[in-house]
Amino acid sequence: VKNVYKTWRGTPKELKKLRKPRLTLRPEDACCSGWIKDRRKRQSYLLMGSKDGDDLVPSLIIPWTKDR
Repeated sequence: VKNVYKTWRGTPKELKKLRKPRLTLRPEDACCSGWIKDRRKRQSYLLMGSKDGDDLVPSLIIPWTKDR
């Protein structure tokens, strides 16, 4: 993930961590990690997730295009 465009309101420390976010997959979602690794590096994605303690956990990852 390179950029985060919309976030919740958080402390300055939390927002600073989102500049270069690191996502953590849950063990039950590890089956999807191969799909993520096989994608192009320059592809944009719509990513939705939640905060689980100090970790950012994705709940939805889909390729994103600007086509209408």
